Amino acid sequence: MGIKRFLAKQARKPSGLFGRLFAGKVFNKANSSLEDMAFEMIPVNEENHILEIGFGNGRLISKIGNAVNPGKICGIDISETMVKQAAKKNKELVERGVVELKKASVEHIPYADNFFDHVITLNTIYFWPNPAENIREIHRVLKHEGLFLCGIRPEAQMKEMKLIKHNPEIFKHLYTEDSLKKFLSEAGFKHVSATYQQAKPYDNLVVTGKKSNESF
Repeated sequence: MGIKRFLAKQARKPSGLFGRLFAGKVFNKANSSLEDMAFEMIPVNEENHILEIGFGNGRLISKIGNAVNPGKICGIDISETMVKQAAKKNKELVERGVVELKKASVEHIPYADNFFDHVITLNTIYFWPNPAENIREIHRVLKHEGLFLCGIRPEAQMKEMKLIKHNPEIFKHLYTEDSLKKFLSEAGFKHVSATYQQAKPYDNLVVTGKKSNESF
């Protein structure tokens, strides 16, 4: 396996020795500005129940966990390696019941209907098996008027990355600002808007939408 394909597969699902020793640190550095931007956009109050899809080693989970109580920040990730790392990083918050982490996929979110005030996912939609179906799961677990935040790197910049050029079958779903807004609107989200931030080495884009019970 070539190094670019190996790194692409690790980006989608960290595992093995690399996943345990390096993936969290590498992806934290790459994602930190997008995470910080998204955190400022989440209308957090102490009683919120929030879900992060694809939490990596739990950096954003930590920030949100320290802002909610008696609420809760839950997380799902397809990587057992990242679940273990995030649990270790957030050990105190997990023990207090503020943080709950599960190995699971966006295909089947293991929570009841209308459970979360907000759902956030950053740099994961590229890997979703079926975005049109997967977003229905997000819609299902959100409360009425709940906020969905989807953060990405813009398509034009993504396509310039050698890692992505060599692995289009892994990075399957790339979006522009307009196409991501359209995707959320067509999925039934209301008040869809985008916030763009210039950053290095790549810009940040977060598109948000609110659930309406009239959707679908």
